[in-house]
Amino acid sequence: MEKINLESSPEINLSEEERGNVEKIEGLPLVDFDKVDIMLILKNLKQATYVKIYSDRKKDFEQSLKDLGLVGLLGKKEKLPNSKKTAQEFYIARTEDVAKRIETALQTFNDAELGVLSGYPPSAIENFEKIKKLTGSEKEVYESLKGLLIEVSELPEDIRQEDYLSFVNFRLSRDNFRQELEVVRGWAEEIKRLDPALFKRVVDWYRNLNSR
Repeated sequence: MEKINLESSPEINLSEEERGNVEKIEGLPLVDFDKVDIMLILKNLKQATYVKIYSDRKKDFEQSLKDLGLVGLLGKKEKLPNSKKTAQEFYIARTEDVAKRIETALQTFNDAELGVLSGYPPSAIENFEKIKKLTGSEKEVYESLKGLLIEVSELPEDIRQEDYLSFVNFRLSRDNFRQELEVVRGWAEEIKRLDPALFKRVVDWYRNLNSR
């Protein structure tokens, strides 16, 4: 895999619509990884996502999603521990049908469907389905897992230095990790192009986490 330095990628002018969308997304009451997912949904690199916000932000959040051209289906409302506040679930996609699909996938524990909607590579989804079917003793399962999954610490050194690794949010398969990382690279490049500040925050968080 050819090594790239996303920080040195040339700046590409954004359209007026893209700039407006980035500004709207940055104003949402979400963590950075949720903002990444919403940006990627708008660019058709993911289909749907699921978030929670404080219930008292629900009305403004719904309006913000509409302004972005997204559908936000309401899920459950739940009381937060040690707080008087409640959290509101949202299932977010470009269309209501897709938003309903991620709601159903989460409620029925359909990991394969959830992976598809989250934009995960087919090989990673298939690999996870294999893992769910593993049987045998604890040792046998552990050995099987080692054959199916590759840890970040096992990746080649040049890949471990790549900024795009910060955007991996699924388990990499041992046999296909290079192809799977090409998908992640595409996500990272698009976020870097759209919102360099968000890109940097995600990368900095990842680097700080892994330097401890």
